[in-house]
Amino acid sequence: MRIRFQPLIAALAGLAATGLSIAGPEVVLVASKRSPVGQMAVAEARNLFLGLPVGVGGQALKPVRNTADGVVTEAFMQRVMFMSAEDYERQIRTRVTRSGGSRPAAYGDLTEVTTVLQRDPLAVTYMERSQAKHSPGLKIIGEP
Repeated sequence: MRIRFQPLIAALAGLAATGLSIAGPEVVLVASKRSPVGQMAVAEARNLFLGLPVGVGGQALKPVRNTADGVVTEAFMQRVMFMSAEDYERQIRTRVTRSGGSRPAAYGDLTEVTTVLQRDPLAVTYMERSQAKHSPGLKIIGEP
């Protein structure tokens, strides 16, 4: 039996020509343009979203979960948190139960997410690069 690669190669070339990524959405870390955060490393973002203290200029940063798009959320979980969304929920639940504190705020609407970021210069979230570029008042602070 002979395997034909031409149809597969043609399909991949067509996908590449559209600008779509086979690896999924291009997730970036985002904050208000007024934010004192210049750049954020993946390790800092991971700590922030796990509820560990991360600050800049003596002020604590606030994680904001962007749950508007499940694909973007899962990409963030894999590339930054190195765990699935289910494992993340379990970690957060355990941390809150054992040591108190609160869960990171979560918003299921992109407009709400951008409004929160624009109002609070210490808030940090994640979103697809194209959304971040077209959201006024926001800046990209990390590229996992």
